[in-house]
Amino acid sequence: GPTPLRRQYVVEAWAFSPGADSTRCEVVVTIPALDVLDFRVVLQRSGPLEFCEGESVTLDPGTGYDRYEWSNGDSTRLLTVRASGTYSCVLFLGGRRGYSDTLQVNVVPRPRPRLVTEGSLPLCPGDTLWIDAGADYAAYSWSNGLAVRRFPATRIGTYSVDVTDAFGCSGRSDSVTVTMFPAASIPVIVRSGDVLETAEAAAWQWRRYGSDIPGATARAHTLIETGIYTVRITDANGCVAISDPFIVNLLGVENAAPLVFELQPHPNPGSGRFTLRLPAGERADMLVTDMLGRTLLRETRDPAADGFHVLDLAGHPAGVYLLSVRLGGHTAHHTLLIR
Repeated sequence: GPTPLRRQYVVEAWAFSPGADSTRCEVVVTIPALDVLDFRVVLQRSGPLEFCEGESVTLDPGTGYDRYEWSNGDSTRLLTVRASGTYSCVLFLGGRRGYSDTLQVNVVPRPRPRLVTEGSLPLCPGDTLWIDAGADYAAYSWSNGLAVRRFPATRIGTYSVDVTDAFGCSGRSDSVTVTMFPAASIPVIVRSGDVLETAEAAAWQWRRYGSDIPGATARAHTLIETGIYTVRITDANGCVAISDPFIVNLLGVENAAPLVFELQPHPNPGSGRFTLRLPAGERADMLVTDMLGRTLLRETRDPAADGFHVLDLAGHPAGVYLLSVRLGGHTAHHTLLIR
């Protein structure tokens, strides 16, 4: 059989022929050693041994062998690796056996951020739901292109984010679906004597000159001072709406005589010039204030003038202003909207 050692043998041969003595000869035969020792190979690879989940590396011990036995049980020449682990190969060539080096493969999991919300759903119109993807990532890209960690959602929709970690692996989060309640109805203020009242709601807060009135949290509010009033209501869904301003210039009006004229500024909304139609032959005192009660314009119409008067507020910022007109012992109010 095959031997790893060199051996020599003496071979004898005899020759016989009639009428002659036999002849003997011999020769030394050398049997060379057969190289049956184990051998080593170096695995070649197609890329790095550390990579992101979903990628792979191919290991190759080389061609020309009879058989391959990988450490994971595979028997192909090329081994495509997609999981972390230690890999090596045993090779067979004739009666010889070869061994590869051992490679450690590390597969880095892709990030899978879990979104955390701050706020309640559904939203009320004008509210914001903050969606947080977490602080452990090098880059963020939301489904609308915004590249921030915390996303302010103000509209109906489904939101998710793609993130990249410090190793360069990318992954996508779960998603958050934002829904929205209908807008709360704008409340209307009605005055009866010295009591202001508004529509039914889940909660109310009366305000004077834009500031909450302490304790004024009922559907009706009894007046104790003049001013500009609004009411903020909360509906059954928790959504908020604020009324238009309501001017109170006089208290104790239960027995007051009815007003004999009605204001109809035109055009309203407008660009700043408003035309009033007033009863002729009477003096009219006009006052325009902002929502904080600051006087912007004060004018008096001469009794001899015709029934039309122009208020010029051109140049004032867009917004809501308050008009009061006193005529014949009575006062009427209206809002002016500059756009």
